[in-house]
Amino acid sequence: MTLEPFKYDLWDPKVKVLLRAYLRSSLTTFLLTLIPIWLAMPFYWGSLYNMDSRVHNLEAWVMTSSSSVSSNSTVSDLVVRGLLSLNSLPPNQHLTWSHLVDSPFSPQEAVLNERTWMAVQISNRGERDSIEIHYNTARNQNAVTSFILPLTTSPLNDILRGHSDSEGTPLTFSHSDVRPFDSSAANATTFVGLIYVLILSFIFVLRAFMPKQWLASKLSLRSYLLLRLMAPVLYYFLVSWSFCLLSLPFKIPFSRFVSGGFLLYWSITWLAMIVMGGLMELVASLVTPPYMSFFMVSFIVVNNAVSSWPFQLLHPFFQYGYAMPFYHLRQSFITIIFNTRSHLALNIGVLVAWLALVWSGLFLHTLLERKKELRKSSPPAPQRPSPSPPPPPKPTTTQAPPSDHQALLRSEKSSLSTPSSSSEASSIHLEEPRRGAQIDLERGGA
Repeated sequence: MTLEPFKYDLWDPKVKVLLRAYLRSSLTTFLLTLIPIWLAMPFYWGSLYNMDSRVHNLEAWVMTSSSSVSSNSTVSDLVVRGLLSLNSLPPNQHLTWSHLVDSPFSPQEAVLNERTWMAVQISNRGERDSIEIHYNTARNQNAVTSFILPLTTSPLNDILRGHSDSEGTPLTFSHSDVRPFDSSAANATTFVGLIYVLILSFIFVLRAFMPKQWLASKLSLRSYLLLRLMAPVLYYFLVSWSFCLLSLPFKIPFSRFVSGGFLLYWSITWLAMIVMGGLMELVASLVTPPYMSFFMVSFIVVNNAVSSWPFQLLHPFFQYGYAMPFYHLRQSFITIIFNTRSHLALNIGVLVAWLALVWSGLFLHTLLERKKELRKSSPPAPQRPSPSPPPPPKPTTTQAPPSDHQALLRSEKSSLSTPSSSSEASSIHLEEPRRGAQIDLERGGA
């Protein structure tokens, strides 16, 4: 039955089948949406849960020299004893403080090389005492601003309140941010930009998946593998270049780490797009494109849960983040933009490992699918004819001896047929002499 357009009410029986299909699809979508809500999103909530109870995992140093201690032990003792006493507080109220005398590392070097999150340096310059705190905001802006600075400056102010140096000047301290997070536009690159990299990869996979499937049955295995693996590389080359160029007008500094920092930033973004696009295509091949979005949402949540805060503040369960692409992508961007300690070898190595894993999966999936298609399209093998069973033996019939009645009938028939045949023979013999006599008479007359 053909339905006319724009004519029926919602509960019209004629659209009952269509309405039922819509409701069934809506129910399926609702149930599938519950999967990322209850299986993936708890990862992000869980990473933030009770985080302040683990701030004692963040290490801090108070650094003095033997010369400053000997020249003015009052200020050094005051600050050192005050900061070390914080270790006896509940775990959610302090960093873990250590006292280093004549350290081989300068405070700036110790913080920059990530040996400690905070370094309080006490020194004596002539007759004046100097207290300086050193930290690295770019290493993790969230942790420094939320926990490290407040848990250092607040107790230090309490310790120094009411005390003065040898000249009677009230004791204070100064700040030294060795790597400030001084580009607000960099947040777009190091946080939300990671999600955009995945979404841009997802768009290509979604749009190109079905045309690629149509080609699969026409191309040789080698050609199809080349198309499936290399075509996205060229596409992501152009897309990643455009995406990275977006950061230049907003003055994100890419030249602090190396002079060609922008090209390095673009190369890593390109690699990340290849990895994430390949992963999305592999998932689409396994679950079909309509269900790929549920995986993508879950993948974003699971990655974001471990990329924004230091692992010292997270539950040990979240150590899986050391293997996640987002964590290494963000860390590499932070290094390039703010010249923090470089982990680029590890960051790129993890991304390359993901690429090898994804391409291996695509290669294996292509082989299996091709074998399945060949089995479907190949004609069935001819079957050998099975030997036919021997014909059943014919039943043997034995003739019974003739009865007396049948013998009598046969004798009567034979007796009736014998005289007729003899009379016929006698008539023949009688006619022959007659013909002979007739011939003789004709000759005599002549």
